[in-house]
Amino acid sequence: MGNYNDFKAKYIGKATDVDGYYGAQCWDLYAAYARYLGYPICHCTVTGYVQDIWTQRKSNGILNNFNEVTVMQPGDVAVFKKSASTPLSHIAIFDHDAGGGYGWFFGQNQGGANGAANLVKLPYSATYDTAFRPKCFGTTTQKPAASAKKWTQNCTLRVGDRTKSVSCAIQGIQGNCVRCNELGGLVPLAHVTEAQDTRDGRCDNYLATTAARIYLDECTVQAVKPGYAMVHGYWVKAGPLMGLR
Repeated sequence: MGNYNDFKAKYIGKATDVDGYYGAQCWDLYAAYARYLGYPICHCTVTGYVQDIWTQRKSNGILNNFNEVTVMQPGDVAVFKKSASTPLSHIAIFDHDAGGGYGWFFGQNQGGANGAANLVKLPYSATYDTAFRPKCFGTTTQKPAASAKKWTQNCTLRVGDRTKSVSCAIQGIQGNCVRCNELGGLVPLAHVTEAQDTRDGRCDNYLATTAARIYLDECTVQAVKPGYAMVHGYWVKAGPLMGLR
């Protein structure tokens, strides 16, 4: 049975192009890892970006060979949302914790020469809620310790707190922003993700209609005033926001 450390030793510093398109992309290293473990490869079938591996996980077959986990260990596959750190979404393999809300991830197209596989430090806040653990590792879904902080709404937010919103309705799209009255108006599309309780057909991060719902991605509170919090340099209503308590 293959293991993560042997895979990393084999591929680190190398540029791997599994599908022959666009050079050494992040998807290609995931694909090589799946093959190394003897698993079928999942593709980006909706948006063309690797976020599809997670958003379409209930139908793309990845859960046949991977368990969803909430606490990562070395060798787990993490999928990253569109964020400041991973603007087109991203996929990489968790290597070890870096502290301060960051982890070290083994992946391609993340700064290595010609896209070659390397280790980089990325924020956990950019990952989706669950990662994928190969079933051949013989472990099941882990849950955070009972003492771990939990996301709580209707709490007092302070400067420096991490926050994100509950699911919110949208009223339309204007340029690169979504109008969300629950959050106070226009919010950049780059700072939101389609919610799982979407009502515009499917959760593919494409806001096709105003039936879609979104949540504000995890970010840092920069300032506060009654009823509002500043994030990314603009004010949003505090009502839908949550804090770690």
